[in-house]
Amino acid sequence: MYLTKYLKCAKEGYLEIEDKFGMTHKHALRFERIPIDKTNLNGDQPKGMIPYIDGSSKSCIELCQQYVQKIIDGLNARFPDLCLFNAAKLFSPCHYAHDDVVRDSNAKRWLEILVSHLQPNNGANSFTQQVLNVKACEMELYGFVDMLRLNCEGYTMHEAWRMFCKMKDWHDSFPNLMRLWQSIMVIPYSTVACERGFSKQNVIKEIKRNRLSIEHLDDLMRVSLNGPETHDMQWDRVFEIWKDGKDRRAI
Repeated sequence: MYLTKYLKCAKEGYLEIEDKFGMTHKHALRFERIPIDKTNLNGDQPKGMIPYIDGSSKSCIELCQQYVQKIIDGLNARFPDLCLFNAAKLFSPCHYAHDDVVRDSNAKRWLEILVSHLQPNNGANSFTQQVLNVKACEMELYGFVDMLRLNCEGYTMHEAWRMFCKMKDWHDSFPNLMRLWQSIMVIPYSTVACERGFSKQNVIKEIKRNRLSIEHLDDLMRVSLNGPETHDMQWDRVFEIWKDGKDRRAI
């Protein structure tokens, strides 16, 4: 977004800024050489190999691209599963490009990333060998993407899955990619659900409820986390079940 805005300003020759009071200020752009130490970019190069970067728009664009790429590389290194979740766009038509060539190229790259993350590490017992046929996925890929785009343009992965998960002809036509899609859907994208469960457990099983059984705690946690909501409960029925559960003395 900011790069696009900069390019527009560079083309017009001035930078337009709006302050907090809504006043617009224009500043003329002046392109100058930027002194640079090559060793700061690549340590194996001798110092002074490139004494400057010219101040052209092209150089600024290249610097922006390098900056963004370093951020992406840093995030991928910090969160190794990030590539996997980005590649799941293969099953998300809302991320498909309008251009056919770009869309097919992205689909191929996404499938390669998914396969590489699920690649076998332990021989014949691996997920890839037992469930995923890589070659068959590659053969189904372009037809699958075209059909998904035509039928679910603008849909998210979950919206598209709800539409096609029960369609037998899709499972018959694209059996391998449908299995891969189903597997991607059950991969937890964070530990939030686990942390929420532990928090709920600590709320329910407090120190005064020391006789609460594991089974009862499990039931209470399921209801608390997954519902139903209190206003949907049939409280008369709940009371009858509680009353008939065992002999109780009147208060």
